[in-house]
Amino acid sequence: MQITSSKAFNFFLGHSRKNKFKKFKKTRRRRKTHARKSDDHHHHEIESSYSAEIVGGNQDLLNLIFSNLKENYRVRFKIVCKSWYQLITGQKFVLKLPPPSDLLIRRYTRRTRPLLHPKMKYLAVPLDTVSRQRPEDRQPFLNFLESNDLHVNGIRISQSCNGLLLRPADVSVNKSKNSPWNSCSADVEHYVYNPTTNESRLIPLPGGDATEVTAMNLAFDPSSSPHYKIVSLSRVNKPYSSYTQIDIYSSETGCWSVSKAEFPRNSDHVDFSNGVFLNGAIHWPSYTGETSLYFEVENECFKVMAMPPVQGGQLRRTIRFFGEAGGRLLLIDFDKVPVTRNFDVFGMEDYCSWSVKHHVDFSRRMYSSGRAFKFFMNRFHILSVICGGDENDLSLVMYIPGRDKDGKGLVTYNLKERI
Repeated sequence: MQITSSKAFNFFLGHSRKNKFKKFKKTRRRRKTHARKSDDHHHHEIESSYSAEIVGGNQDLLNLIFSNLKENYRVRFKIVCKSWYQLITGQKFVLKLPPPSDLLIRRYTRRTRPLLHPKMKYLAVPLDTVSRQRPEDRQPFLNFLESNDLHVNGIRISQSCNGLLLRPADVSVNKSKNSPWNSCSADVEHYVYNPTTNESRLIPLPGGDATEVTAMNLAFDPSSSPHYKIVSLSRVNKPYSSYTQIDIYSSETGCWSVSKAEFPRNSDHVDFSNGVFLNGAIHWPSYTGETSLYFEVENECFKVMAMPPVQGGQLRRTIRFFGEAGGRLLLIDFDKVPVTRNFDVFGMEDYCSWSVKHHVDFSRRMYSSGRAFKFFMNRFHILSVICGGDENDLSLVMYIPGRDKDGKGLVTYNLKERI
């Protein structure tokens, strides 16, 4: 069948009209689809904005979100808006956060003239599971430890209490020789440093007739008050008499006040430089006496507490650790005989008695680990005690000198699992 030219022309013309109609329908359909997508996107933006307003206005939800973020992200969110900054830095939010637990170890670095200018530095060792993150994910706290504007001898942290650090302003003032290797005197101005906020405050010496500050103890309980106190013991020398004066510094008022407490007599056996704050009181150990003292900060009164018996028939205690773990006061004491490495971990049940929580025997571990380990094990130092899930789940953090030149002389020993 042949098709004439006119029919062929009409055929192709009709086909082109159909194509144009199809293209028009497709274009129209695309426009409707694009308009529908634009409407959906606009509607989604409205819903997202509305959801953001709901989240931003819900303080409880923001607390839940911010508390589950890493510290470096929380630092970034502080600059988003003023309300978020006030929320993240607020006292209620900070107290609910799990506090980072780090062990600060003092170490010395020698420069060109080591005997004249040994500089102290601190190594922060994480003790909690949260701090097992990468170093770049952790909060860069303790920045003041790396400051080059400090004294040439560096700094010395004299005490820590629930996240606050107490350090003397000048470490060149010592009890005996002008050397940072000796214990630093308390008769100098001190700084109180908060690693969480990276803020510090200079604490002047207490005024009055005090001639020499013999001890300073920090008292801070963030669960009860955002303010801290410092209890100072000063020796007052008069022409015909001398006595010990107690001064208390309050961060709320920013000034010192003379305490109404009367210093107990016959307290020469108490080590007032090694105070531990627990349950609103500062506790001090005794190396020779059957009893010791503790000071209730709010009531401003001294009270007597019992001490565990001296180990091994010795005349005085060799206290390797005196501190708090799991809300309980602990003491580790053993004799000086180098062959036996057995000791007991005492826990204070009440202020009238102590009980043995764990008995530690390092003798088998020493003899099975070789002669070198035995030699260094005789000189180990207990740096801290960590409490696990329950009060009996305790771990010792020890430093064994000379075990490793790369700083791996830190070991942990679980008293419950004995590993």
